[in-house]
Amino acid sequence: MPRAARFLVIVVVLGAAAVLARQLGDTAAWTGRDLLSFALVGVAAAGLEQFWIPFRQRAETQNFSVTDTVFAAGLMLLRPSAFLLAVAAGAVAGEACRRVAPHKIAFKAGRLVLALALADAVYNSFETPPEFGDEAWLAAVAAMAAYFIANASAAALLVALVERKGFFEVLVPPLRLRALHSACNVALGIVAAFVWLVDPSALPLVVVPLGLCYVAYLRRLQSEQGRKQMHAMARAADAISLERDLARRIPETDASGDVALLVATLNRMLKRLESAFRREHLFIDEASHELRTPITISRGHLEVLGPSAGPEEMRQAIDLVLDELALIGRIVEDMTTLASVEQVELVAREPVPLRPFLAELAAQARPLVDGRLRTGSVPDGVIVHADPQRLTQALLNLLHNAALYTPAGSPVTLRVQEEPVAWRFEVADEGDGLPAGQEEVVFQPFHRATSLGPGSGLGLAIVRTIAEAHGGSAGVDNKSGEGATFWLRVPR
Repeated sequence: MPRAARFLVIVVVLGAAAVLARQLGDTAAWTGRDLLSFALVGVAAAGLEQFWIPFRQRAETQNFSVTDTVFAAGLMLLRPSAFLLAVAAGAVAGEACRRVAPHKIAFKAGRLVLALALADAVYNSFETPPEFGDEAWLAAVAAMAAYFIANASAAALLVALVERKGFFEVLVPPLRLRALHSACNVALGIVAAFVWLVDPSALPLVVVPLGLCYVAYLRRLQSEQGRKQMHAMARAADAISLERDLARRIPETDASGDVALLVATLNRMLKRLESAFRREHLFIDEASHELRTPITISRGHLEVLGPSAGPEEMRQAIDLVLDELALIGRIVEDMTTLASVEQVELVAREPVPLRPFLAELAAQARPLVDGRLRTGSVPDGVIVHADPQRLTQALLNLLHNAALYTPAGSPVTLRVQEEPVAWRFEVADEGDGLPAGQEEVVFQPFHRATSLGPGSGLGLAIVRTIAEAHGGSAGVDNKSGEGATFWLRVPR
């Protein structure tokens, strides 16, 4: 803490110690009733300290409770020495149970003792009859008002010194809410004092309104906190919209509840939107690059083709342009496929008998792998819930990929592994495998093993998208120099 804050703590603690030392001399005159009152108030103050209601106000956290009810009643009923000593003991014990730092315990107990000593002086300045005359409640209100001002001012002053803010900047914002809260507690404490005076056996009935007040405080403060959080969310959402900054997040709250759940949900949504937005931009950039290359090649050959070009030169130029247009067509088709597969609702899952499905797939794939395809055995009666067309497309992409990047004559194996909650389709080869660290990169759009490789570079991206549209995943088990096993997992 800053030096001024430490000085304030020391002054408050020493002042309270002086007040308590003066009260200790009166303990010799205590009766059994005074001793019992000391114990009851101390226990009540310590117990109610465990039921704080935290309320976030700007940068500070305000704590609310019903402890002032005990203070108001004790001020009217107890001998001053028993009352002040009980408050000090209860505050220390209650804060210690909450594992508060020692200097905070000392400061809180000290400011409570000083504030209540001031309240006791104000209360005793009124000439109230021994049995609580008409002025008793007015005296109690005036006394507790003095206590409230002194206690709130001391707490605000310490916060202002620690956080280097203006005193009134800390004191004023929560003042209205704290004053209303304190007034309710004082009114209930005065009622409890009068009930004790009229019929002590009826005092337990005060517990009911005391509990209702606590619940009312809790709901009111939660509502107020929720309103402030909703306003903060609205401001943050406006800022995100105006600045188009999807990397920004709505400030989260330490509190639990519906508002905190909503904030977490919205932030997750923003994270997904940011990821989709960046992926879309990256995809557009890469797509434009991929399309620009064949267009540039075609234009270059057509531009250098002179009016006197011979038939052979014309034929070569036409063949080259047709090849580049075919490449553009494949890229556009794959881009359309990728975009459509990303829409989960366009993946129509249905029961697919696995054994006939793999037999048909093997028949389609044999021309792609030049007779190198090997298939694993599958039991009869096995059913996979998937979109057969999309699943066929994904597995054909994997088989075509294996045929392109493995040595001629090396086998390519298609098999299915049963897992507890999924079916895993595998395409294994005995080629050179992938370079280390490329296991995830190969699934990115427009990535190819070599810059001169055939295809659009979208095949493996389509495989992963199809797997994820089914609620599954795709990846590769790579052994550099020994081959790779690409797999696609579909939930049961």
